[in-house]
Amino acid sequence: MELDTANEETEEEIPKSKSVKTRKKATATNRVPKEGKLDEKEKMIGEIMMQLKDKYVCNHHNHKHCFVKDNRHLSLSNVSLSMWAQDIVSIY
Repeated sequence: MELDTANEETEEEIPKSKSVKTRKKATATNRVPKEGKLDEKEKMIGEIMMQLKDKYVCNHHNHKHCFVKDNRHLSLSNVSLSMWAQDIVSIY
């Protein structure tokens, strides 16, 4: 029984402090730009990308995007479509 009382005394002697520090979380920023914050060039690039995606849907490759010439399929990624749209906008 002495051990139990000694244990209780040591627990009471130790001041209870907050073991978990609470940090104020920084507000998360959304990486998707708002349409109102885009300039005219960025809006045009987005519109052209959507047109390219609509035009180059490939039925052969499970509705992914391909440029087809002479029955050869060149896969189009988002990066390649974006660069293509930027090149089109730079011409205007």
